[in-house]
Amino acid sequence: MSLIDPPRRLDGVRGPMPWQQDALDVACEIDPATGGFWYREVVVVVPRQAGKTSMSRGKVTHRCLTTPKAPVLYTAQDRNMARRRLEKSFLDPLSASPLAAYLAPATAGGRLGWDGANGREKVKFANGSEIFIIAAKKKDAAHGDTLPEAHLDEYFAQVDQRLEQAVGPTMITVAGAQRWVMSAAGDAGSAPLWAKVEAGRARVEAGIESRTCYLEYSAPPGADRSDPDTISGVHPAVGFTITVDDILAEQVTMDDGPAGPEEWNRAYFGWWPSAKAKPWAIPRGSWEDTALAGDRADWSGEPVWSVDVSPDRAWASIGMAAQHPGVRCWLEVPAHREHGPWLVDLLKQLAGELGGRLVGVDGTSPAAALIPDLEAAGFTVDRLSRQEVVDACGGLYDDVLAGMVLHELDPDVDESLASAATRASGDAWLFVRGRSASDISPLYAETIARAVFVKHAGRRYDAASSVG
Repeated sequence: MSLIDPPRRLDGVRGPMPWQQDALDVACEIDPATGGFWYREVVVVVPRQAGKTSMSRGKVTHRCLTTPKAPVLYTAQDRNMARRRLEKSFLDPLSASPLAAYLAPATAGGRLGWDGANGREKVKFANGSEIFIIAAKKKDAAHGDTLPEAHLDEYFAQVDQRLEQAVGPTMITVAGAQRWVMSAAGDAGSAPLWAKVEAGRARVEAGIESRTCYLEYSAPPGADRSDPDTISGVHPAVGFTITVDDILAEQVTMDDGPAGPEEWNRAYFGWWPSAKAKPWAIPRGSWEDTALAGDRADWSGEPVWSVDVSPDRAWASIGMAAQHPGVRCWLEVPAHREHGPWLVDLLKQLAGELGGRLVGVDGTSPAAALIPDLEAAGFTVDRLSRQEVVDACGGLYDDVLAGMVLHELDPDVDESLASAATRASGDAWLFVRGRSASDISPLYAETIARAVFVKHAGRRYDAASSVG
């Protein structure tokens, strides 16, 4: 990284700043089983002007030089900003460094290592690798490419999951692939970034290991905005590429601006606006990170089924769990409808087409009334006790945060999770049916299906199968 001329530091030393070196040391840990990177996703949330882009340049350059013919994606707030950074913050420093020898030859009238044609801008290397950009907000962005690395910079500007859903499937089959999500703190419209922050903090606080590396620099609530020591402790580039006086000067300017102090707080203290959406019972970022379109699923074997019914008996859901490469299991909800006599007949049809005669039921829920009909239809019913249901809720939470399950993209399940309330049960908790804002039978269908799958098929689960 020191060879590609990062911003000149105030101390005159070239090379990564300590925070950048620490971030790279952790994020680039190697999986001893595969020799590739351990972490599949790296989330970096730091104040503005901390050096995210220079760190990104070093990382994507390393990938390009060590992986011939590698397509590496870089995005920013929009295509125009991505193009500008690609040329000014990536190509220019590379061209002025010893690594210029590894760039692709210039075309007639062009620059070394540069394809500047509108719509296909990229930095090109002699070994066939390239750094390219996309229109980050198009639905088909990145479709068709298989990527070993993607850097989604200034992620606070994303207002929905289109970029995530476009990029994620392109990397899922690549061993050692990494998706870097980098940004300053966001605002009320930065829902995708807030979801990742919420999930990252939850994993760290719970001590749950996963394939996501989460790094955040922010001030504690109520910290003194004018205290130089606090500013130095929050902003990791102070003393290297920026000074406390620079940041305090920005504070005066931004406090008098249209956004007021809140914008400086966001940019330099990592504080989010106070008004946020109700947090999901399972952190939204982790839930969305483990979602996959059904047609991209690769489940196999004999599925395990579940049924659940709402307390008012108005709604019912069928859940399914099955084996899936790289994770503990695959989850989906094949049916969510108004409750009626259709449920057992449809389950018989699904089992006839896909296999599986084992059905999980919460024995303390309204769905328990279906047990005689299920058994009469030839199903083996696993009637979960209250404690098993509590354990199932915690088990789903832990597996989602750890990235150990995949589930189908399903608006009904998302809505039920977003509206689900929780209640303590002893030293644990469970999803509460009666107090939730809407029907949560889809969420319980997946919760129970996963628990029954782990209980029966899980004994054959090999943790080594998830490596790589």
